[in-house]
Amino acid sequence: MTAVNFFGGVDWRHPRRWHLGFTAAELTAFERGLLIAGWAGLTALLAQVAFPLPGTPVPFTLQVAGVLGAGAFLRRGDAVVALALYVAVGALGAPVYADGGGGSGHLLGPTGGYLIAFPVAAALVGHGFHRARQRGASLPKVQWRCWLAALAVIYLGGALGLMLALDASPAQAWAWGVQPFIVLDLLKIIVLGAVTTHLWRYR
Repeated sequence: MTAVNFFGGVDWRHPRRWHLGFTAAELTAFERGLLIAGWAGLTALLAQVAFPLPGTPVPFTLQVAGVLGAGAFLRRGDAVVALALYVAVGALGAPVYADGGGGSGHLLGPTGGYLIAFPVAAALVGHGFHRARQRGASLPKVQWRCWLAALAVIYLGGALGLMLALDASPAQAWAWGVQPFIVLDLLKIIVLGAVTTHLWRYR
């Protein structure tokens, strides 16, 4: 039996399937709250893996992996709440953004558009994976569409944020906020796809 209760029913004998309890209907509100807080914390940790890229004011981070993973492994509503919690805690001053940044000023800065787009992107992925669960669709046919659509939302939010914060033109926003990250983000998706199909089975 796979996990139906995060604490009481986890089947540790099947490490590729134990996480399926993350979306179980039997989870209590407390358990769901722990999962939400845990994923927000994971995203904060991934944000600390950051380094500058030449020619852009936007650093490279692993935050996007947390956003896309939330939609894949949590309930669709919980994924949105987890990323909204991450953004809100950072806006209140906790050092959870890239390179230990925090404060509401980040939402109006060059990277604010990305942060604001994160919950929307998680909602998009979570909705797509939820529908796939209901239809019994093949995961490889679903995950790439969901993750690429979420990336487009993140890029759009990031580009708009750069245009507003730095008075950049659309071409400059593309050159700063989208183009340098496409290949790197596709690599994140490849790794995440390997996890969902080989390490942690999606269903």
